[in-house]
Amino acid sequence: MPQTLNDQIISDYEALVEPHVAHGRQQAARLGLAHLITTYGAQNVRTALAGLVANYEALGH
Repeated sequence: MPQTLNDQIISDYEALVEPHVAHGRQQAARLGLAHLITTYGAQNVRTALAGLVANYEALGH
């Protein structure tokens, strides 16, 4: 169970957006992202995803 708002946003991103991106379904990915923004607010989503990207970059991905 996610412990912070950022963890919850990342968890939902991984469930609602990432699978569509991986399969080239951009419209579905956009809808998932819009849902995250509506649910959590644009700034919270931006902050959480920036942290996710920073983690990937730190791991050399």
